[in-house]
Amino acid sequence: MTLALYDTMARAKRPFVPADPKRGIHIGRLLTSDTIVRLVRDKLALGERYGALAVDMETLAVAQVCREGGVRFLSVRVISDDVSSDLPPEVLSLVGPTGSTRFGAALGAIFRRPDSVRDMWHLRKAAHFAAGRLATFLDGIVTQLYNALH
Repeated sequence: MTLALYDTMARAKRPFVPADPKRGIHIGRLLTSDTIVRLVRDKLALGERYGALAVDMETLAVAQVCREGGVRFLSVRVISDDVSSDLPPEVLSLVGPTGSTRFGAALGAIFRRPDSVRDMWHLRKAAHFAAGRLATFLDGIVTQLYNALH
C-alpha cells in the first residue's frame, strides 16, 4: 500500500469556505492510497495515525504530479463511504485497475452472495447523493476561484 498525506489547503490559495461539520464541510488533511480501504477499523486507524479527515484513491496521481511540478494544489472530495460502515467485500473485485466497473465480477458477486445486491445498491445511492452535494459545493468554489483570478 502506498500512502501520501496532503493538507488539502496548504499549497493552494484558500477560498473562503469555513468548516461547517454540521453541514458536512470539513477542511483538513487528506490521506491518499493506492488501495481500497474497506474496513471501518482500517479507516479509523489511518485517520488517527496520520491526522487525516479522509482516505481516497483518486487524488494520489494528481497530488504527486502537482508536488513534483511545484504546482499549487487544492483537492475537494466528497465521501460516499464514511467510517460508519465497512464497504462490501465485493468492492475489491468490482473495480478494475483503471477505476472501471468489472461487470463479470459483479455478476459473480451476486451469484455467490445475493445480499450483495442490496449492499451495492446502498453504495450506489450514497455515491449519487454525494455527487449532488459535490456539484453544489463546487459551484461556489469555482466562482470564488474565478473571482480571485480576475
